Amino acid sequence: MRTETFETPGPIQLGVEIRSGSVFVTAAEVTQTTVEIEGKHADEVVVEQEEGAVWVETPKARGLGSDREWAIDLRISTPAHGDVTVQSGSAPVAVKGSVQTARVKTGSGDVQLDEVAAEALVDTGSGQIVVGRCAGDTRLRTGSGGVEAAGLRGEAMIATGSGHASVGELTGNLGYKAGSGHLRVGRMHGDLKARTGSGRLDIGRICGGEIDVRTGSGDVTVHVPLGTPVWTDIVSGRPVESSLPSAGEPAPGQDFVKLNARTGSGVVRLRADEMSRTEQIV
Repeated sequence: MRTETFETPGPIQLGVEIRSGSVFVTAAEVTQTTVEIEGKHADEVVVEQEEGAVWVETPKARGLGSDREWAIDLRISTPAHGDVTVQSGSAPVAVKGSVQTARVKTGSGDVQLDEVAAEALVDTGSGQIVVGRCAGDTRLRTGSGGVEAAGLRGEAMIATGSGHASVGELTGNLGYKAGSGHLRVGRMHGDLKARTGSGRLDIGRICGGEIDVRTGSGDVTVHVPLGTPVWTDIVSGRPVESSLPSAGEPAPGQDFVKLNARTGSGVVRLRADEMSRTEQIV
């Protein structure tokens, strides 16, 4: 194993470009950046430090052998709150700890991010995307893999070809596009615009905001706290199912929900969520 160490007392810009293998980055409270390299061509990997930056890349010249032959496993430790950029042909990528920005593009590898403060951009051809929390703008795209995010704020966009997506908590605005994937949001306060060919939409709880959904054949289920005013504009080939009592017009400053739904053969359901029932009892 080859090891390179650089003094980096503060957050840096870390750039990685490899053909295949794996990339594991740990962002922690350290004052050095350490790059550990394993693989047949570990000694030929270029590792350079510039002011405020560390770059790691494999040679780009043609005729250097197959991607498998050039598979490189990277383990990198770097100061927290920096910027991480990774580009790879097929490597899985994991970034542990807190970073300012994360930009990852890989042909077929899975991508995992822990905590991103400002911007997260992930593009993978067929890999799974797992994100902890992102407080800024988020763009997540995968061709056939799924997307899982614990918490999203700011402006977010999720796009999948056939994979499903789930968001634990949404505070902000989310755009969602999928060919046939389902979307599940546990709890949200913000706006959602969803477009899917045959996927379902399930909102565990919306406290306030607007949902605009179009689906060819998927069901739409939305849970709303009791007492929250709901305005609806729904077009469906089947009757709407609702267990919500009328809440009337919203009071000044009161949160309300607007649902604009279009589905060809799916069922639109409006439900009072269980948490709100418990709150009413208490």
